[in-house]
Amino acid sequence: MYYIPSGGLNAATMEGELLWSYSLGNNSGVPVVDNNNKIYLYGSQSGSRFLFSIKPDGTVNWQFPFSNAFEYFENYSSPTIDRNGNIIFQTSTDDSGYVYSIDYYGNLNWKTTLGHYGQDGAFINHGLVCDAEGKIYCGSSLGLSTNFWCLDSDGTILWKLDLEGYEFDSSPAIGSDGTLYIGTHLSSTFQNHVRNLIAVRDTVTSVENNDEEILSYQLRQNYPNPFNSLTHIRYSIPQSGMVSLKVYDQLGNEVSTLLNRYQDRGEYDVIYQADNLSSGIYFYTLSSGNFRDTKKLILLK
Repeated sequence: MYYIPSGGLNAATMEGELLWSYSLGNNSGVPVVDNNNKIYLYGSQSGSRFLFSIKPDGTVNWQFPFSNAFEYFENYSSPTIDRNGNIIFQTSTDDSGYVYSIDYYGNLNWKTTLGHYGQDGAFINHGLVCDAEGKIYCGSSLGLSTNFWCLDSDGTILWKLDLEGYEFDSSPAIGSDGTLYIGTHLSSTFQNHVRNLIAVRDTVTSVENNDEEILSYQLRQNYPNPFNSLTHIRYSIPQSGMVSLKVYDQLGNEVSTLLNRYQDRGEYDVIYQADNLSSGIYFYTLSSGNFRDTKKLILLK
């Protein structure tokens, strides 16, 4: 059996016999099929855009609506599935690019903002890729600056690689040793077309990791502060170990776990998106080894 997206989704036998057809409006991209033969792809109905999950018999399993009426999907992009069965996909608005994670049943796990659509190149026009650890990789297809991102399985942006103006239009390949191979081009016109292949080793998640630099345990004040839904939290650790970064309300109740895992020594920048919290004063605490520090952040919506 194979599936053909063409104003909808058509299922046919290998001999070309049509089995069923489901209308998805102005759908684009490549459908993805899981181990249970459920199909995932973008589509629209009645002016609203969705990620659809279609059963093998052509009926709808679930449809997940984009949270923003102005979000849309790109022509050649497609969702991907991580090893835990979560569906990962991208959307864009006129000013921002996003990555979503939806669980097997169509519920939102998280949504991460990559940055500005043009200034940061947060325009993703290809299928995202997940590695064996659940990390997610994607790159700019255009923008005033272009970048390549690595996100953790919880949506945290681990690192961002400056592609120096080169654009990225296809899914990266991952070698058996974890090396990422990224094919890029400098111009889409034939006369000035310059291509480049970049190999990246994803070994650490630090922003800076200079062995000659003297590091100490330090938790910096988030910025901006006050903030509206999104802020940066930077910290440094002088030696490798387990690191925990959590957010609490004024009563001491934990409201978010941003990080709880092993990290190498270095400086880190965590993007905290507090869409699920109401305006108010909160506290974030970094713990690593015997070090523990807490700072206050203010959310204004």
